[in-house]
Amino acid sequence: MSGQQMPKNSDEITAEWLNEVLDDSVTGGARISSIDKEIIGEGAGFIGELTRLTLTYDAAAAAAAPASLIAKLPTRDEAFRNLANMINLYQREIRFYEQIADDVPIRTPRMYFSHSDSATGDHVLLLEDLAPGRVGDQLATCSIDEAKLALQTLAKLHAKFWNSPRLEEFEWMPGVDDPMLIGLISMLYEQSWPIFIERYGDQVPPEILPIGEKFGQSFTELAKELEGRPLTITHADYRLDNMFFDLADGSPIAIIDWQLAQRGPAMGDVAYFLAGNLTTEVRKEHQDDLVRVYYDALVERGVEGYEYETCAEDYRGAALFLFIFLVTSQESLNIEEYNERAQELFETMFDRYAAAILDLNAAEFLPE
Repeated sequence: MSGQQMPKNSDEITAEWLNEVLDDSVTGGARISSIDKEIIGEGAGFIGELTRLTLTYDAAAAAAAPASLIAKLPTRDEAFRNLANMINLYQREIRFYEQIADDVPIRTPRMYFSHSDSATGDHVLLLEDLAPGRVGDQLATCSIDEAKLALQTLAKLHAKFWNSPRLEEFEWMPGVDDPMLIGLISMLYEQSWPIFIERYGDQVPPEILPIGEKFGQSFTELAKELEGRPLTITHADYRLDNMFFDLADGSPIAIIDWQLAQRGPAMGDVAYFLAGNLTTEVRKEHQDDLVRVYYDALVERGVEGYEYETCAEDYRGAALFLFIFLVTSQESLNIEEYNERAQELFETMFDRYAAAILDLNAAEFLPE
């Protein structure tokens, strides 16, 4: 463990600190003499600070020594940092890389170093830089072939842990039956709903408002019903901004950003991806085929006893939970403070989610 204080943001990362925490298996025995820093991912996420560190070595480094790496630290936005700490997001991602990443059948970045201390609020990840792989763009969407690849990759993750007894080993990863998480979401939704109405009540289709209000009132009951679904490890932020395509090592796709990983029903990831990453028109035209692609990949990976008709209904029902992403951030989010890309991303997700909730008739799954 480093004798130096853990950096709280990328400004505090130095070559000296990197030399302390990176072992010879990473650097090949060479020492880092200097680093250049570049903040990346601005407008792509709100919870973490991502910085590319380009490394200069004082001697010839081993061929495998990285020319650059990614440092991931908590956001400097106090409101979002407090929210992230409440639901353990930073520690959750670090535990994923420490305990699960090497065992998932999908490409994730290599972890070079991790540190997590809830008492001090210090959370640091040093990860493989997947550039020059092509990062996805949720605003630009993707081709249908890329959507199929993303869903087939997702099915590999879900099938690996489908109703697995191993899920109980990951106590740090909340489940759909976690009373603290259910209570927190209920509280945030209740607090944010009036703000949502004030900001967007005259911008959304009027029929969305009674559905959203009843969803908030029924959330605890709806979450309880999820316990009867097949459970697995879900990514819970499965979107193009968290994907790299065409990696240098030949991998067609890699998945990043595991802060929201949880034990839950699989179709939440599918609905979140299709609703948020395709235009409404493209989703409506292709979603039946894409859900079938996902389902076929599940079966190919050994999932049994889950009929396609149930899968399709679970997809529709999962759209109802998109309200969480529409509403619960309103109390702490002042979108005008973010850059233009972040604002456009939020507004686009907002429109796509609302359309999906309505045209999938997700309100049908609300309790009477």
